[in-house]
Amino acid sequence: MTPGQARRVQARAALAALAFALPGTLVAGMALPGRGAAQGVQLPPVAATHETALLRRVEAEVHAALLAEDGGIRDEHLDAAERMARHLVELDSASADAHYWLAVALGIRTEHSGPWQKLTTGREVFFTTARVLELDSLHAGGHEMMGRLHAGVMRLPWLVRSLALRMGMGQVLGDASWAQAEAHYRRAAELDQTAIAPRLELAKLLLGQGREDEAGPVLAATVELPARSTVDERMLDEARGLLRRLPVVLPAGRS
Repeated sequence: MTPGQARRVQARAALAALAFALPGTLVAGMALPGRGAAQGVQLPPVAATHETALLRRVEAEVHAALLAEDGGIRDEHLDAAERMARHLVELDSASADAHYWLAVALGIRTEHSGPWQKLTTGREVFFTTARVLELDSLHAGGHEMMGRLHAGVMRLPWLVRSLALRMGMGQVLGDASWAQAEAHYRRAAELDQTAIAPRLELAKLLLGQGREDEAGPVLAATVELPARSTVDERMLDEARGLLRRLPVVLPAGRS
């Protein structure tokens, strides 16, 4: 293998690793109808109703994929979700929600795919998520997804990141930071007061940095939130498990 070929293989590995950044329970939830549409874009009532119905169908397929234990069944649900999401993007390229659900469907598929598919879908997840926030800077799901991407890049080995940057992948890797991941998670939680996913991901980020004193209150507040779906219930179970493993801090004056 020549040095040039070796660099190309390492760059592919960087993008493949980036693509894992969307772990199984990744849906922040979305407010319908039309929450994520770009400001100033108004759909006719009939079209809006049709778009809303399709968005709900995509969400249902995504949730079914997340809950599926069989890989074949998961892929069937992801196929349906991706197909409908791409159709929605074609119907209304200014719909942030359509781009968001496409990014989510692609992200779940990427997590379970092989290295060659990670190379292509990982890039598309990034640029689709960037498009969500370009269309609607207040899209909670878009901020959560971008936080996951930043965190995923930061988990890459330093050498792999450096090689990928030298291969011209700065748009994907260059600005990643733990601070940006945290900021996006916090912004998502601020924008959606009942979203479990960004709070859980924020808590895990804080725990990974040894900031248990900050993660504890985040987890304590998270477990008090209502579950809006079976996916939410799974995330709440994870949050409770993390909270139970934290040391108990007694009020001042007690021992």
